[in-house]
Amino acid sequence: MDLNQLLNKRLLMLTGKGGIGKSVTAASLGLLSASLGKKVCIVESAPRSQVAPLLGFGSVGHQIQAVNPNLSIVNLEAQLNFRDFVVQHLGFARLFEKVFTRKIVQSFIRMIPGISELTLLGRLFHLCELDKVNNLSRFDLVIFDGFASGHFESLMDSPDAILNSGLTGPVVDETRRVRDFLNNEEKCGVVMITNSEELVMSEALEFIPKRQAGLGGLDLVIINKVLPNLKEDMLEATASNYPNLMALVNWVGGRSIDQESQRSNFYQKLVSLGEIDCIELRDIGFIETLQLDDVRSWFGM
Repeated sequence: MDLNQLLNKRLLMLTGKGGIGKSVTAASLGLLSASLGKKVCIVESAPRSQVAPLLGFGSVGHQIQAVNPNLSIVNLEAQLNFRDFVVQHLGFARLFEKVFTRKIVQSFIRMIPGISELTLLGRLFHLCELDKVNNLSRFDLVIFDGFASGHFESLMDSPDAILNSGLTGPVVDETRRVRDFLNNEEKCGVVMITNSEELVMSEALEFIPKRQAGLGGLDLVIINKVLPNLKEDMLEATASNYPNLMALVNWVGGRSIDQESQRSNFYQKLVSLGEIDCIELRDIGFIETLQLDDVRSWFGM
């Protein structure tokens, strides 16, 4: 899938093993989309924001904060998501204040399988479809810096868990709306991040069929942290002019060859899973604050 086509969706959800660059990718896609004139919101749901520091913020909470005129960020809290779901989606503000603020009711609600995940998905749906200013969508694109693969699957299974729970009433009606939205391939996309490590790629290959068959499907696989291919003439030049760097260059060269081998195996196995778009992003090392020019270079734009 062409990157521009992907960015034309309403919701992008990123997943993959922890520590492989989901947050950097989410922040980069947000910066890139905003530079194209889109109104973008990057969403997290984590104890501590990973995206905010990359965009020059120390921290961010449940309230949306603007990074620039086209880009905003928010870190959603589970308990407040439930309040938003009841008040904004179901329209039961008075009921929430009278009933759902009671501790015994809150304890009961938390026992319902999938309710926390559903309210998070409901918040994403609200940002994409219902959050409007002067009858125009507040955001053109919402990017969710999602959970690691296993937790992400639990998140995406939550609408069916609610629909099959025997519950009735407005919660079920809203769940169907959220599920239908997530299953709309023109509006929603799922991106899986991996890298060239053998274990990570093996886990990705196990995860991909589940994601293909699950709610939302799978639109793109990004292989992150790809090391450069050091050519023979570069090695010779380094040996002649910078002998002290040869140990480092040889290490990078060896790692690059190993990565190429892992990616070759990955692509061969990927073919058996059907047509899956895949792109590679080079290793950009440690990032403190993202810059748009660097992001454009990273994505080859």
